[in-house]
Amino acid sequence: MSTSSANSNSNTNTNQTNLQCSKETSAPYDPYLHRDVKHPTSHIVTQILLVKGLIGTGVFAIPHAFKQAGYIVAPIFAALIGITMTYCFHILVQSMYIMCKRHRISVLTYPMAFQLALKDGPPYLRCFAPYAVGFVNGFLLINQIGIGCVYVVFVSTNLKTFTDSWYTIRVEYYILMLFVPLFAVMLIRNLNALAPFTIFATVICCTAIIMILVELFTNMPQFRDRNAAGTILEFPLFFGTTLFALVPIGLIITLENNMKTPQSYVSRFGVLNCGMTIVTVIYIIFGVFGYVKYGDQIEDSITLNLDPNNIQTKIIQMGYSVSIGLSYALQCYVAVEIIWGNHLSQYFTKYPMLGEYAVRLAIVLITFVLAVAIPKIGMYISLFGGFCLSMVGLAIPALIQICVRYPFDLGPYNYKIIPNVILIIIGICVCITSTTAGMIDIVKFLSG
Repeated sequence: MSTSSANSNSNTNTNQTNLQCSKETSAPYDPYLHRDVKHPTSHIVTQILLVKGLIGTGVFAIPHAFKQAGYIVAPIFAALIGITMTYCFHILVQSMYIMCKRHRISVLTYPMAFQLALKDGPPYLRCFAPYAVGFVNGFLLINQIGIGCVYVVFVSTNLKTFTDSWYTIRVEYYILMLFVPLFAVMLIRNLNALAPFTIFATVICCTAIIMILVELFTNMPQFRDRNAAGTILEFPLFFGTTLFALVPIGLIITLENNMKTPQSYVSRFGVLNCGMTIVTVIYIIFGVFGYVKYGDQIEDSITLNLDPNNIQTKIIQMGYSVSIGLSYALQCYVAVEIIWGNHLSQYFTKYPMLGEYAVRLAIVLITFVLAVAIPKIGMYISLFGGFCLSMVGLAIPALIQICVRYPFDLGPYNYKIIPNVILIIIGICVCITSTTAGMIDIVKFLSG
């Protein structure tokens, strides 16, 4: 072969290689095909984790919230909140997927998505991008710590009610006794390993819900003896509690990021729609009939209204306490990801396991200290629900979608941002009013 022929073949091969690389570079990027998840969860397991994560202590606290809004007004607004939150979850997940494709990134966390959206958004918002990660992480962390506090107080309060017929001690002692078992659950490090515990907890949860529903429909009072609508002053607490019950925003993103088939997560009959529909219906049934059954005597958790001398009550209280205890690690998983995965892991390269377990211990300690300081379920639920979830569940997803659509997909006269602006306003208003109402309740409790 001549030198010129060899050079010609070499140039041809080089051109073909360059053309192939160019095609690969310009080819559509599917983030789902580039994810590397060590322990991906299946569709069914993800569905169970989502439903169990949603049906936590909120299902037993919702009747108290319905007392504040009334048996007619409350279910209407609860359904609207459920639909609105499902819509916000959809626009958040879809916006994150668009940004992953646009920037050729396999996966984004919620804080990273907010930061990237602000960088791509309108010029007057880009200056806030450096603070986006800390802003979202702060809300998510406070919310997950709040959920941990609620779980600790719920379990300890129900255990106290369970044992009160034999002996009576302060609820704070039950909180202290829970420290070792709940920390042991927190040592489980991945979602797949949590799945068996979660399935077991879900079975207990469903059994307890059925048993309570039977109790609620036994000797049901007349609806006319209850308030059809609450007062304006009590509405912020209703919104805070309902948001707390229906908005596990950190869990929503974590489950999608760890799913084996994430494309089915937000499909029409996917994990998100099915999970939110099931849970919203359960919450409305519990809220209406729980309030009608017990009226103004309804406690922060409906399990505390059950007859303490009834063997069925004992089974419900103990069973659901075990269920919530097993779910404690699932809810704190997000807090561990925020503190350890996003901030501290880089400083513990020599002993990473030791560092992660130290973070898990710190999270448990914080939730227990707060639980001992204020052992009231309702106060944590309304405060954290109103303060955190109105922002990360309503306002920020709407702002992210505005930034993702900017500047070519806003429609004539920017009409597409109108729903987003409404959601942002609602989120800020709910945050202010619910937080104020929750803080007033806490001050009254501490001073009285």
